[in-house]
Amino acid sequence: MTHRIASPSIRIVLTSAVAVLAACGGGEKANPDTATVTVTSTSGSPHGLLVTMARTATAGQPTAVTILAFNPSGGAFVGYKGTVTLTTDDKAASVPAPFTFTAAERGQRTVQVTFRTAGLHVLQATDENAATDTGFTVVASAAAASLALEGVPATKAAGDTFAVTVAARDAFGNTATGYRGTVRFSSSDAAAVLPVDGAFNSVDSGRKSFALSFRTQGAQTFTVRDTAVSGLMVTSAAIAVRSGAAARIQLRLSGSFKVDDPHTLTAQFGDAFGNAVTNFAGTISFATSDLAAPSIPNAVLTGSEGGVATVGNIRFYTAGLQSIVATSG
Repeated sequence: MTHRIASPSIRIVLTSAVAVLAACGGGEKANPDTATVTVTSTSGSPHGLLVTMARTATAGQPTAVTILAFNPSGGAFVGYKGTVTLTTDDKAASVPAPFTFTAAERGQRTVQVTFRTAGLHVLQATDENAATDTGFTVVASAAAASLALEGVPATKAAGDTFAVTVAARDAFGNTATGYRGTVRFSSSDAAAVLPVDGAFNSVDSGRKSFALSFRTQGAQTFTVRDTAVSGLMVTSAAIAVRSGAAARIQLRLSGSFKVDDPHTLTAQFGDAFGNAVTNFAGTISFATSDLAAPSIPNAVLTGSEGGVATVGNIRFYTAGLQSIVATSG
């Protein structure tokens, strides 16, 4: 480690500065007296600073830091009365305001610094004479104080599986790498397929991925909560769940159900989970079990009909139980 040694500032005091000019024969002038000077230092002595601190710290917990002023021979500068300023690259840290050493401290003072951002950080001590030293410490995250979600999609089709990451965070926003809790999922979608309870381990380091899917269209959310710690939970933003691919056709027939009476047939497309598919485009073919009845014309959808086809004037000519089958392709 390199320490910067402060050089003392210099003050010159003239103790004898009278130049006496004496007239000499031939008009020659006598040499002036030589002035004598006294050199002092406003900082007392050349010196350096030494910062001593633990190699590891925990976010949010005070860390003891010792600043020692030393002389060129390496011993403590017991008469040091400089003012020291501490700075750190941790923008969230709490450091003492600049402080001035007293004679009673004999060149050494211990202060408390609180780091809040996980990772490797530096702490630099500098005095008014530019003496400086830097200490290093690795800050670990504190205990988990909240859960956060990463990778939550804005929209998803019903039945599509997607992955999200659950991250444990400490009170300062660091990933709580020591979290070992178990989390449980729940959802506003009663038909959702959710993960089983998941336990975090040392390999996860506070972040764990899970897969899930929704089955009901509309705005849906899911919640993740710690099974043991009340209040340690997070709910996702609303996810717009749209219907899946068309998988079925639902038929409705209205009318008097009498021979040769006209009926109206409505065909509604749906996905595998019962959600209406409103953007289907294609042709629907119909077939009836009544061989005496007139054929039912095809229905053509362009995608703008909301997935619904309506065919009128459907007639049956044979009494008894009859059926209609619809297919698309």
